Amino acid sequence: YGGTHTLTGHPLDTIKSKMQIQLGYSNMTSIQVASKIYKLEGLRGFFKGCIPPLWGSMIYRGIMMSSYEAAYTYFDNNYNDQHIVKYEFFGLRPMVFMSIMYSSICRCGFEGPIEYAKVMGQTGQKWVYRDIYRGFTWQIFRTTALLIPIFSTLDICRRKTSILKSFVGYFLVTAGISGGAYLLCWPLE
Repeated sequence: YGGTHTLTGHPLDTIKSKMQIQLGYSNMTSIQVASKIYKLEGLRGFFKGCIPPLWGSMIYRGIMMSSYEAAYTYFDNNYNDQHIVKYEFFGLRPMVFMSIMYSSICRCGFEGPIEYAKVMGQTGQKWVYRDIYRGFTWQIFRTTALLIPIFSTLDICRRKTSILKSFVGYFLVTAGISGGAYLLCWPLE
């Protein structure tokens, strides 16, 4: 998933990054930016800086999933069913929210430097080591907002249905909620 996402989304991300932070692109439309990139750099210009997120997104999404499951399993195994962490409040159990927070911090700790390397590659700027984690707090908020609908829906499906037991059901649920969550959080990108 991480590799496909990077290859298909990177050209649009390059356009967005240039419009946001590179001199000479900020007052242009996305079509004008795309035309300028193609004219000056060819097709390769749309993929500048894609190597770090290409390998990194596969890893940090794995870290995200495994850290969520580790925290979820910890709460599930160490607290009885009457404990407050397992009560459901508006569809979300505290143990799920705490697992999401843990997962967000783990993912962002690895994702931050990769995203920084990507943007520096896209815009041709030099790295400044102290800036690698610039925006880390907002990245955690964005990732947490993204993961709440994903993991809370998975938790409900896991506990109250059998849909996740089949490959097709698992795929449909995860693809649907992931796509919806990305649409909700896209403005935070």
